[in-house]
Amino acid sequence: MSLKLIHEFLFRAGAERFARAIVVALPLYAVFRVWLYDWASYSKLAVFLYRPPGFLALPFPALSTLIALQMLATILGLGVATGRLGGKTLFLFAWLNLLFDYWHNGFGFIEVQIHYVWFLFILSLCPNPGRRSGPVASSFAFRGMELIVVLAYFQSGIAKLIQSGISWASDGTTLQIALLRQGLQIGEWLAQWPTPIRCLSWITLIFELSFLFYYAFPRLRWIWLTTSVGFHLGTWLFLGIDFSHLWIFAATVLIAAPELVNLPRSRPLILKWPEVCKYLTTRAC
Repeated sequence: MSLKLIHEFLFRAGAERFARAIVVALPLYAVFRVWLYDWASYSKLAVFLYRPPGFLALPFPALSTLIALQMLATILGLGVATGRLGGKTLFLFAWLNLLFDYWHNGFGFIEVQIHYVWFLFILSLCPNPGRRSGPVASSFAFRGMELIVVLAYFQSGIAKLIQSGISWASDGTTLQIALLRQGLQIGEWLAQWPTPIRCLSWITLIFELSFLFYYAFPRLRWIWLTTSVGFHLGTWLFLGIDFSHLWIFAATVLIAAPELVNLPRSRPLILKWPEVCKYLTTRAC
């Protein structure tokens, strides 16, 4: 592959429509996530216990400080989503989300929510993210987020092989135990059927490992992203595990800019934002 083709792939993807949508959807989603953190259990222990491992070892702040930081993050996120605030604000907003994730996971409440924080950082590196992004910045944001998604799925499949080998899928016990451990009624019902469990285990492993070929088959990328949305809806339904932070990228691409993944549809599913704003303004008057 020549340098020209690489440059066109990275910086000429034609992702302006995606950038305009993701700069609204991602901060709004992040604001929503900020208020899902449950700090109540932390306040029941002595403050000196709140010191997670790591080179930072930031102590857990007072509950009032946490609420103040959540309010600040909300203001910044809404400012970015509405276009009132720009890239530097988005960078600060990303750091606040990283801090919340650090505190939350550092004390043993492990939730793999870091992907959307990486998305925020990538978007913050683009000058004038969203509405005024040029083709280079928009393409950089799209390709960066796309790479994170591809690596997240592929490494998950590799981790399963390293941990359990092919038996992770062939016997299905790992998924069966997970269904029983989560304690959802519908998941416990599904766990009673060994053959479907083995089939789902194989489907999961093959799907995750297949992302190795994501870039090799550009005309099939829409199938990978569409399947990922359905895949995580299934994990939420049967396991109660919320991976919406990961498929927000896929949903935004499929709805706002399907041409980026060769989705066989000539027009996006959503109306153009200027038309929507013009209609709402007219109605309001």
